[in-house]
Amino acid sequence: MIEQIPNETTEREYQEAQKRVRKIKRFYTNLASWAGTSVFLIALDVFLSGGMTWSRYPVFFWGISILMQVFQIIRLQRMDKSWEERQMRRFMGRNYQPRNTTATLPQEQQEDYSDDLLNQQEREMADLSEYRKLKKPWEDKDLV
Repeated sequence: MIEQIPNETTEREYQEAQKRVRKIKRFYTNLASWAGTSVFLIALDVFLSGGMTWSRYPVFFWGISILMQVFQIIRLQRMDKSWEERQMRRFMGRNYQPRNTTATLPQEQQEDYSDDLLNQQEREMADLSEYRKLKKPWEDKDLV
């Protein structure tokens, strides 16, 4: 296993990921408090006035703010590092290599998986040969 030396970019990426996790956690906390408070306000309104008169307004407007947080969370999840790499590949062509990947490591530090990939196809073919040995549940003469 390659021991990674922490540097400025990995520390920055870690901090960005930590910010994203905090935002998502804050969203779930706000969603739970909105749901609990909404149920309480609606129940109080129904109990006191016999219907929903005033409780729909705070529930609605607080729900709008929760919905805005949902859009922020969706944007955060879609626009991560892999999104940036996909966009770079899209604009620069298929041969784009990110700057801080294994392609920049010296040859002796890169792990070689080519034998595993080549042997995987042979293993899959061997698995198919077992299925070919099974007896068909129909007779060829029954087919039209």
